[in-house]
Amino acid sequence: MDKLVSIFESECRDQSDMITAGNDVQYRFRNGILTFQQSVSEQDWITNFSILPKKYNELVGHGGYIRSYQSVKDLVIGLNPELIVGFSYGGPLAGLLHRDLKYFNSCSMDVPTIVFGCPKFVIYDGVNDWSGVLNVQNPYDLVSMVPPFPYHRVGNLLKLNNVKCSRNTSFMNWISGHSEKEYVQRLGGIHL
Repeated sequence: MDKLVSIFESECRDQSDMITAGNDVQYRFRNGILTFQQSVSEQDWITNFSILPKKYNELVGHGGYIRSYQSVKDLVIGLNPELIVGFSYGGPLAGLLHRDLKYFNSCSMDVPTIVFGCPKFVIYDGVNDWSGVLNVQNPYDLVSMVPPFPYHRVGNLLKLNNVKCSRNTSFMNWISGHSEKEYVQRLGGIHL
């Protein structure tokens, strides 16, 4: 778990050197790791609530996330990452890149992908193989529970259960279970 804490701290909490491109998508590629950032702008929030379904490469999913991913796909698909990471809004983008690299790219790369606090974003997937994605969820994280049916989660689910967290954060962050601080506390408290 120490490795997950380290990845979350260095990739999700550190927002330096992010590049903004396409539909206001923030990403960074350093040391072989491609990271998609959480919501930081008004445009990101508009994307989060753009839940009407859209078709894309044998998948039907959250239209806002698919459009945002498509707006940067040509910029990121050729970076050849060793690891893809996304937190919150960045999770679906990381997942879609993983899927494209594995099934819809001439190189057919199965790049390990870790998403933290990822919202649900898939309704139907003709490929339906997300085995290379680790989906790390705080079971009290409201963001990871939306949008509701018919959307569902992807990847191998790692629930951060049975870890007590400090309430030393804002009430809204604590009640939503989606704060970076709570993810770090929960990640640091699990032992496999």
